[in-house]
Amino acid sequence: DVIALRGLPAKQRLEPTILDEAQLRVRIEAQFRAENPPAEIAASQATLIAMGLLPPGTSLETLYVNLLGSQVAGYYDPATKQIYVVARSGRIGAVEKVTFAHEFTHALQDQNFGLKGIQTDAIGQGDQSIAHLALIEGDASLLMTQWLTKKLDAAGMAEILAGDPAAQAQLDATPPFLRDALLFPYTQGVLFVSSIWSQGGWEAVDRAFGRPPDSTEQVLHADKYATDERP
Repeated sequence: DVIALRGLPAKQRLEPTILDEAQLRVRIEAQFRAENPPAEIAASQATLIAMGLLPPGTSLETLYVNLLGSQVAGYYDPATKQIYVVARSGRIGAVEKVTFAHEFTHALQDQNFGLKGIQTDAIGQGDQSIAHLALIEGDASLLMTQWLTKKLDAAGMAEILAGDPAAQAQLDATPPFLRDALLFPYTQGVLFVSSIWSQGGWEAVDRAFGRPPDSTEQVLHADKYATDERP
């Protein structure tokens, strides 16, 4: 379904690995520690507290791990070419299927465009990195939305709309700075990609991977991306 909707060929077959919430948390903690040296976390934590973006006494690591542990429904790992889907209920329902559609889109992006070549964690380029991530996540979010409107029945749609109260409570309790940074690539990314798609379909979105947005300003204002207004 995803291949047909997105119009990108799958160059290798991928089967999802199903995780429960405990397994997800172990992976998130390990990845966080591998990517964030303690000295850098301490410096970032102190800076954010000094700026009033985090409450005094906050552990940035604990906050981040708790947030992702409650919000992540699945992910694609470009390094291992593996797709992971979290089944918190212990079954495969509408949420898990929608998640797989989203993550399989990331696999198609990687196979056709090479995600490693699109910088999303360049040192000193935080704004550009978020903009690049907005293209990647916006593409997958738009495809996911198209898939669920075509493929889910009324019961499946009701399951999606019901959401997860515990996950929402964790999100609401997260300091706005961290919450907004996490959500931006999805909420603003899907609007950005939708504007491109509305002008030229998926072929136009494909071309955007050859010229990713250079700033979050371009993501927020697609006309600035169209004219390549520099940051």
